Amino acid sequence: MTYAMSNPGHGTKQYMCVVVKSTVWPGAMSYFWQGQWGEIYMGDGMKHEDVTYFPVMPPPIQEDPEEKTVHEEPNPMRDGNMTEQEELIAKTVDAVWSTYDADGNGFLDKQECFAFVKDSMKEMGQEDSLTEETFEAAFNEYDAD
Repeated sequence: MTYAMSNPGHGTKQYMCVVVKSTVWPGAMSYFWQGQWGEIYMGDGMKHEDVTYFPVMPPPIQEDPEEKTVHEEPNPMRDGNMTEQEELIAKTVDAVWSTYDADGNGFLDKQECFAFVKDSMKEMGQEDSLTEETFEAAFNEYDAD
């Protein structure tokens, strides 16, 4: 009866592994297996020291700063601090608007706008240069809705 130390089908292949562990970096290991060296690290990134590691406490969280007061945006129309010129302009715009906004909806539709432009051109002596077709083309170009 004969005995064999290894499987004859595998030749002289060995399945042993040699592992060397680091004494400075726990978790760092080198190994030798089937004729090749390799390294592996499974640790927490902390070097081995004789002193136990205690992390320093972070400083206390600061208090929230005091909120600054919020003021309304200054609006001369609302405050009533308008100059004479600003009051005159506001009254003129209101008068013109009330004249041409016939239905009082706060908007000038196409007919109301045409009347406003025609009267303005008449005051400038240019009433003959505005036709309904010219106005229609300009209105369609600039009117968003």
